[in-house]
Amino acid sequence: MNRLPPGLWFVCLVPLVFVLPAEALQVRGFSQNLHRRLLSFPGAPVYPQSPASNPSFFASPADAFHGIGWPAHATDWTRQMALISPRHIIYATHYPLGADWQIAFLGGDGNQHLFGLSGHSPVVNDLWQWTDLTVYTLDAEVDESLGIQPFRVLNLPAEGDYVNLPMVVFGSFVTAGGMTVDGFDTLVNDPGFDTTRFAYFDYDTGGGTAGECSYRGGDSGAPAFVMVEGEPVLIGTASGRDDFPALQKERNYIAFMPAYLAKLDALMEPQGYHVRRVNPGSAAVGAAAPTWTLVPGQAGAVSLSFPNAGPSDAHNTKIGITISPAPDSVSGAGWICEEEAAGQWTCRRGGIAASGVAELSIGWNAVPDASAVAIAVVGGHDSGAVEMDAALPIAQGFDAWIAGASDVSAEGDPDHDGLANLLEFAFGGDPMSATAVGPGGRAPRPAMEMEAEDFVVKYPRRTDAAARGLSVVPEFSGALGGWSMASPPGTVEDAAPFEPVVAGFEEVTLRIPVSSGARYVRVRVSVGD
Repeated sequence: MNRLPPGLWFVCLVPLVFVLPAEALQVRGFSQNLHRRLLSFPGAPVYPQSPASNPSFFASPADAFHGIGWPAHATDWTRQMALISPRHIIYATHYPLGADWQIAFLGGDGNQHLFGLSGHSPVVNDLWQWTDLTVYTLDAEVDESLGIQPFRVLNLPAEGDYVNLPMVVFGSFVTAGGMTVDGFDTLVNDPGFDTTRFAYFDYDTGGGTAGECSYRGGDSGAPAFVMVEGEPVLIGTASGRDDFPALQKERNYIAFMPAYLAKLDALMEPQGYHVRRVNPGSAAVGAAAPTWTLVPGQAGAVSLSFPNAGPSDAHNTKIGITISPAPDSVSGAGWICEEEAAGQWTCRRGGIAASGVAELSIGWNAVPDASAVAIAVVGGHDSGAVEMDAALPIAQGFDAWIAGASDVSAEGDPDHDGLANLLEFAFGGDPMSATAVGPGGRAPRPAMEMEAEDFVVKYPRRTDAAARGLSVVPEFSGALGGWSMASPPGTVEDAAPFEPVVAGFEEVTLRIPVSSGARYVRVRVSVGD
C-alpha cells in the first residue's frame, strides 16, 4: 500500500461518532459472505435473536472472534468492543458506553451471553492525560467454558516491527476488512486525540485491492487485530480518520494498546488480571511452604511464598490449592481467592513483579487434630507453571499427647516413676512406662554435674515447644524460695542438637559459675492449652 508523503497536510482527526443510522466500515468490494463475522446480524433488538458464526468469513475461523461483544441496546447495538480479560473490555474514550448497558457475546454454544458494566477507567498516558482507550469492567466473569476467550495483545520490541503487518480491522455491524500497519503518529493540537499514541493505515480512495477498508461513523472502539498462527491478537481500537481528497487518501487511526500495557495492567489488577501478552517475557515463579508447626485446637496460620526469580513480571498468576484438613480462610494482599469446595481454593492475581514475592496466608480458627496439613498447589502464569506439594506438621498438644492414659492430668503419674505427666511431655518421656529413657538415652529430666568452677545443668527441650503451647524456662534462687528467671552473673545458656540427633529435641546446657552465689536451679514447665 502507498503511504502518504510526509509534510503535505494539516491533520485534524475526524472522530468516528455518528448518530444512527451509522455508515459502518467501508470495505472495498464488500461482500456480506466474506466481511461480516456473524450471520443474522445486524438486527434490532439484538436480544433475543440468534446470530451465528459466518463460516465464510475471510479471517477464518470466525469462532476465534467470539471475544468481540456488542451492546444489547435498542439504538447502539451496532458498536463492537473486545474482551481483554474475563472481566474487562477495551473501548474508545470519546464514545462512552451507557452505565446501565449490557454487553452481549456469542458463545461457543451458539447462544448470546449478557454481562452488565460495573465501572470504567480511561487509560492515561505518562503525563496522566486521558487517552482514547478506556477499560470497562464487567459485573461478572466471562467463563472460559462459554467458548468466549479474551484476546491477547501483540507486544513487539519496537513500533517498526509492526509496520507492514497485515491486520483484520473491525468496524460496526460486525464488519471487517483487511489492511496493513503503515506507521505511527502522535497528533498535535487536536483536542481529545493529541494525548494518544496511534498506529495508522492509509486507504486509497482512488482504487486498490478488494477487502481493503476505511473507518466510517460509528466504528469508534472497534478492535483491530494481527493474526498470529491463526489467533487474532489485538493491537488497538478504532479512533478516527483524516481525509485528504487531493491526495485520494484517508488516514485511519488505531489507539495503540501496546504503548500502554503497564497502565492497562494497573487498571485491571483490582480484579486479579493483567493484559495477556503474546510475548509475556521470562518469569520463574516458585512456591515454598514454611516449617512452622501448628497446634491442634488453637488458631493457626501458615504463609505460602511465591517468589518470581525471573527478569519479567509473571502476568496473570492463577493457582489451585488443595488443603487438608480444610482451612477457614485463604487470603493475601493482591490476591483474589475463592473457595470452590471444602479444602479447594482458586487464587489469582494480576501478576508477581520481577524479583518480587507474593504471599498467601492459610488460616484455621482452630487447627484440627491431625498429624499434618497437606498442601498441593497447581497453576501457572503467562510464562510458565507453578507447582508445590508440602506436608506441614501438626504438633500434639498436651491433651492429645496424654489421651488414653489412666490419669490424664498434668500432675498425674500413671507409670509411678515420680515424673508428672507434664514433665514427661516436656522432656520426652513416656507416661505409660517407668523404665523408658528420654532423648539422648538419658532420663527425661534435668541433670546436674560439676565441671571445674561451674555447676552444669542439662535437660532436653522440644524444638517446637512454643508451637505446642509449652513454656520451659530455668529459674534460680540463693535459697529455696524467691525464684527468679534472671540468670546469675556469668551464666551461659546454650542449646544444641543431641549427638546423635534426636528428631524434635535439643539439649539445653546451663553453665553457672560457683562464684555467682546461686545455690539452686529448677526448670519450670507450663502449658498454654
